[in-house]
Amino acid sequence: RTKVEIKEIGFDLQPVSIKAELKESPSFRSKVQAALANHISQINQEVRKFFQDGVQKVKQLNNQKPVVFIFDSLEQLRGTRSNEIQVQQSVESIFGNHLGLLELPNLHMVYTVPPWLKLVLPGAVDVVLLPSIRLWKKIDTGDRPAYPEGIQRLRNAIQRRLGDDPTRDEWKNWERFFGKDHEIANELIRMSGGHFRDLIRMLRFAITSLKTLPATPSLLQKAISNLRSQYLPINTQDALRLAQIDRSRTIDYNSDEVDSLSRLLDLHVILYLVNGDDWYDVHPVILEEVKRIEKNQIEQTNQS
Repeated sequence: RTKVEIKEIGFDLQPVSIKAELKESPSFRSKVQAALANHISQINQEVRKFFQDGVQKVKQLNNQKPVVFIFDSLEQLRGTRSNEIQVQQSVESIFGNHLGLLELPNLHMVYTVPPWLKLVLPGAVDVVLLPSIRLWKKIDTGDRPAYPEGIQRLRNAIQRRLGDDPTRDEWKNWERFFGKDHEIANELIRMSGGHFRDLIRMLRFAITSLKTLPATPSLLQKAISNLRSQYLPINTQDALRLAQIDRSRTIDYNSDEVDSLSRLLDLHVILYLVNGDDWYDVHPVILEEVKRIEKNQIEQTNQS
C-alpha cells in the first residue's frame, strides 16, 4: 500500500503492473534504474524506516526476541546470454561495494546469493555455501567409491516424503513405489549427486508419469534422462573444464575463467562438497557426456 512516485518515468502503474513491467520490459527497467539513481539516499532511508516499524511490531508480539530477515531467491538472479556478464558484475558491485546498504538496524540479515559469489569476492563477504550431500568418497583418482552414510541420509529423506518413518525402519510406502529392489532407488540417489532438489525433480517426474505400482526400472531411467536433459547440451569448452575438475576434485581458476566457472556453479553442474576441506566435483548425471566430449576432442586433436 506504499505510494511510489517516480515522476521521471512518466508511467502511472499499479504495483502488480510495475512488477510485470520490471520483469518483461528492458526499456522500463532502464528508466527505473535511471530515475532511482538520483534517489538512493532517500530510498535507503524509507526502506530502513519501513523495517524499523516492522521490527518494533514483531518484537512486541514476540517478547523482544531477535528478528532475522531472510532475503530469499536472490540466488536465482541471472541474466540472458546478452547480459549475463553485466548481471554478474552488478551483483559483485552490490555485495563488494555497497554492503553497508544491505545491512538494516536491529535485524540479522541473511541473503541467499549465487554460489559463485564466494569465488569472485573471496573473504570480502561472509558467504556460506550449503554443500551437496556427499555420496562418494574423495580420492585422488577418477573413481567414486560409495559413501554409504550419505546415501542412507537421502534414503531416509525419500522415506519421509513417501510417508514412512525411517526411525522405525518402515518401508510400506517405499516398497509400494520402488518394490523390494532398493538398488533402483539407490541409482536415483547416486544420479542426484547429493543435490536434494534434483532428487525431488526425478521423484516428481516418476510419480507424475506413474501408471502402475511399483515403478518400473525403465520409468526411473526416464526420470534420470529427464533430469540429464535439463543440463544438456554442454559445449566443448565447458566439458573440458568439467573433465579437469572430475580428475582434480578442485577448482583452479584465473580472472579470465571466473565467468564460465560462475555459470557452471550457478547451474549446479559443478557440485560443492565438504569432507574436512572444501572440494568440488562434477554432477554425475552429466559425467558420461563430459567424458565423451573430452574423448572426441582428444581424438580430433591427435588426428590434426
